[in-house]
Amino acid sequence: MRLAVRVRRRGTKEESCKIFSLTAAFLFITVALAVGVLQNTSNYEQAISSVVNSNYVVPSTSTYQNTSYGYVKWTLFLATSSFVEGNSTGQKSDIGPTSLTYDPSNRDLYVGDLGSDDVSVINTRTNLVVGIISGVNSPISMVYDPSNQYIYVASFSSGNITVIDTLTNKIVSEIPVDTPQAGMAFDSSSRYIYATDYDSNTVSVINSTSNSVVSTIEVGENPSSIAYDPVNNLLFVGHFVPIVLASIVSSPLATENVNTNGNLNSSLLIAINGSTNKVVSNITVGSEVSAISFTPSYSLIYVASVGINSGYITIVNASEGRITSTISLYSSPYGMTYDPLNDYLYVTGYSSTASPLLQTSPIRYYANNVTVINSFSNEVVDNIAVGEEPRGIVYDSSNGYLYVTDFGPGAISIISTQFPTPRGSDTMIYEVTAVSIVIVMAGTAIALEIRRRFRKNRSKL
Repeated sequence: MRLAVRVRRRGTKEESCKIFSLTAAFLFITVALAVGVLQNTSNYEQAISSVVNSNYVVPSTSTYQNTSYGYVKWTLFLATSSFVEGNSTGQKSDIGPTSLTYDPSNRDLYVGDLGSDDVSVINTRTNLVVGIISGVNSPISMVYDPSNQYIYVASFSSGNITVIDTLTNKIVSEIPVDTPQAGMAFDSSSRYIYATDYDSNTVSVINSTSNSVVSTIEVGENPSSIAYDPVNNLLFVGHFVPIVLASIVSSPLATENVNTNGNLNSSLLIAINGSTNKVVSNITVGSEVSAISFTPSYSLIYVASVGINSGYITIVNASEGRITSTISLYSSPYGMTYDPLNDYLYVTGYSSTASPLLQTSPIRYYANNVTVINSFSNEVVDNIAVGEEPRGIVYDSSNGYLYVTDFGPGAISIISTQFPTPRGSDTMIYEVTAVSIVIVMAGTAIALEIRRRFRKNRSKL
């Protein structure tokens, strides 16, 4: 009997050793995988750094502005497809990058070069120009349709909308609209493309299946910006009318809602029902609307209006159709984008100078900047210095970067935000960490269960 007990106890020790060895092996594999992924990430950063400043011949001044909300990590010059570290300003360029949109399926960024009648294609994995699409007349705005993977490019001169297949980066169609366009939006529920027709005071409705105009909507004088609200299935249209020509309430804080009655005032923010393509309401927000953005978290519409070296943003409750508040800006806004990850709104803007008086406040202001707005508190929390004449802006959730078109030097400011979304090699790190935790927890649970059973069996001896 004693011999049997000793054998069982010896077996218990042997099994415990096996369990310990197995757990140690799990931990070793986990650490090895994590180190390997981190090494790959480091190699990627080194590969990026190796091309920085290569073949760069444009004189520049390069500076870093590190803040807790983001900073320009690189400046990409489209003419030479080269970039420098930090925020860099170079010589004037005739490329004139203005608008841009992002294709998440291939992680390519498409930039409308207004001055050169081209669309530059940038791979956001390497942040280098990988192609040029020529023959796109005066690209002023663009939108991506994920249902067919086409880019629709509005022209401010030709009266045609250019359709680009992102699988081939070739022009596949030209949609005649017969009037210059200004802004574009995609309705994900109907798969319709909406283009504001600046001169004809209408919005063209385009069926992206047939790539043809199916209807037009009268919206008032000089419609410019447009944004889609998927929560309420509404499209909001703003108008860019010079202040001296606009018959509007003088105060940008005006909260008067105006009934449509077929008389559309040029100063109004027009709301269009996405199901019926009918104007359902309009709100007085001011003249010279340059950009509109929607935040699904709070169902709010942000309307940027241009002033003289300054501007403001009118905040509209999309569900109720009323103005809730305004935000003053110390630059003239041009483009906006919303980052749902950190709940910030980013607004490009520029002025002739950054007043020294503005530098005494806790937040510094720059002549060319991206204003960071906390959309929860609707307060300006920071300004990020960028290149000259910043215009379009988009957010890439795969790498956590903001891309800003710098019209003057023909460049792209690449801003690293505070909270990048893991993707690619970053995703691998998170996935390895998650798998590691699961493995260790599972191994520990198995070890404890085996240990419990052996103790139970031993107690019976």
